[in-house]
Amino acid sequence: MVSELARTLALDNKDKDIIKYQFATSEVSAYFKFFLDSFTGSDRGLRIKSRDVSSEPVWDRDNQLWDDNSNTGSYTYWGSGEFTSSQTTIRVVHTNRQYVEHFRDTFFKDTASTTATWTDGSNMISFTSGQIAQSLPIYLNNETVSTATLSVSDGGSVSYYVSANGGSNWESITHSQVLSFTNVGTDLRWKASSSATTSVYSLEVAY
Repeated sequence: MVSELARTLALDNKDKDIIKYQFATSEVSAYFKFFLDSFTGSDRGLRIKSRDVSSEPVWDRDNQLWDDNSNTGSYTYWGSGEFTSSQTTIRVVHTNRQYVEHFRDTFFKDTASTTATWTDGSNMISFTSGQIAQSLPIYLNNETVSTATLSVSDGGSVSYYVSANGGSNWESITHSQVLSFTNVGTDLRWKASSSATTSVYSLEVAY
């Protein structure tokens, strides 16, 4: 009976009378209630990167084909068609100047500096005593950042810091605090350190 109901619903049959006729038995209630639901999403921000490819010849000047030299018939003369130089982040911005992190991905994770467990789909950062989590730039632009407000949900025993100058100077901040930076800058990042086994479930920084 359940599989038949599933097949009917999968066929997008929204006629309540038909469904009731098909499943009006003692096993299934003859009353069906249809409703609408909604959800609110949050953006992950905009990150712009650049790459210097001036020393990487990968475009054929004759045929405009990747990795093709029409004069020799060779597919190696002009390179592999893949860039080897690294990308550089040149701008990061968020809607309404607010960074919202629920740890569903590692888009803003500074892998080199983070020792806590921050993985895709975990919906949290897990710490043991002494571990830290640190972000990549959550704001990187021409406008100077002079204040930041932190909102967090955690299991306790976590200290938070923000930096407006790319990590050169870290300043302590607490939940709901509006911090006026001593060292202003254009590269905003956050850091969390634990003194016990704990977790952070969400983190927001308004700037």
